[in-house]
Amino acid sequence: FPEMAFTGYNFRDAKDIKDMAVSFGEGEEVEFARSLALRLKAYVLFGYVESIEQHGKTLLYNSAAMSDREGNFIFNTRKTHLYYADQLWAEEGGGFKSIVIKNLTGQSFNCAVGICMDINPKNFTSGKNELGDFVEANKCEVILFPTNWIDSDRENEDSSVDIYNYWLNR
Repeated sequence: FPEMAFTGYNFRDAKDIKDMAVSFGEGEEVEFARSLALRLKAYVLFGYVESIEQHGKTLLYNSAAMSDREGNFIFNTRKTHLYYADQLWAEEGGGFKSIVIKNLTGQSFNCAVGICMDINPKNFTSGKNELGDFVEANKCEVILFPTNWIDSDRENEDSSVDIYNYWLNR
């Protein structure tokens, strides 16, 4: 499922989104993902707004969680490179992560997980592809990529091709 699949994406500030935030493994979206994983016997990855308490302060993250085929939540990651809209309310995650999952025949795949802006250089300015470097250094075979896709120009069909080409080149 996409980045922030159950809440939408654009918020004015932390107060605007705080009531939609949940702790890892809690909330209606978790129950939905768990039931879907059990019904389809599939891994389910979804984006959500994560809330944690730390040193008496509530921290909010643009996060992604994954359940296994049995509905157990086995993975959580936080967006590392915040987009402008995220910077209004979210904390930056602590770096990229990967997880090994298995297909139905038992073959393992090392999967990197990046959330939307993570595929770009930090703040569009670092000149690096940090996620790409992570994928290479960790020998990841798959990139799982929940994103809230940009629809830049609905009137111009070529704009979709431009966006696809942009992401493919990242």
